[in-house]
Amino acid sequence: AFVPQTAFNTGTKMADYRIIAIPFELVNPSIGTQFGELGDHKKSAYRIATYAGNGNWFEFPDPSVNVFSRGKGYWFLTAKSAEQLSLEGESVPHNYRSSLFKMTLQPEWNQIGNPYPLAINWNDVIAYNNNPDIGTLMTFDHGYQDANELKPFEGGFVKYNGTSAVTIEVPFQGQVSAGGRARSDFTLDIGKMNWLLRLVVSDGEITSSIAAIGIRRNRPL
Repeated sequence: AFVPQTAFNTGTKMADYRIIAIPFELVNPSIGTQFGELGDHKKSAYRIATYAGNGNWFEFPDPSVNVFSRGKGYWFLTAKSAEQLSLEGESVPHNYRSSLFKMTLQPEWNQIGNPYPLAINWNDVIAYNNNPDIGTLMTFDHGYQDANELKPFEGGFVKYNGTSAVTIEVPFQGQVSAGGRARSDFTLDIGKMNWLLRLVVSDGEITSSIAAIGIRRNRPL
């Protein structure tokens, strides 16, 4: 198995970072071992970090972020050109529709990763868990974007609006529990019931599209 080049960028700028995830069980999950082909760790060669909540970050090789964990997202940037990054001692996760991956969300922002080697739909996650406190998905590629699909090997950010930690299940695409809620689709046509105008903000090399104005069923967003 390997992390495909489409999941990360080669560069040295802040905008070149991507959020990656490892969807396999690893005999040795050590980051230094799995990414050994990038050489001995130096910040000039590659950097990996993850958000720990409450405004705290941990960067490899800190003991708090020295192994890969399924369901977690990692900021990643490498200055070394590579078509892919090989993984060793991997096994396919033992999850299926009646035995889903469980993910714990803490209050406020969480940096998550796709736990499956298949794309997942975040609206399906919200509907399956029927939890109104689970926020929308935000990914990063040269800037932040609101998203719904989380591709294999991709991570992002989710804000949980509850007051205490919650454990949710991550369904496969199209797997929605009875009674789950789905979000309305929006259109650019302001004459329709649900319309949305996306706002784009640029700050140097970063361009983000995570805010909007609009109407949902004749009510402001």
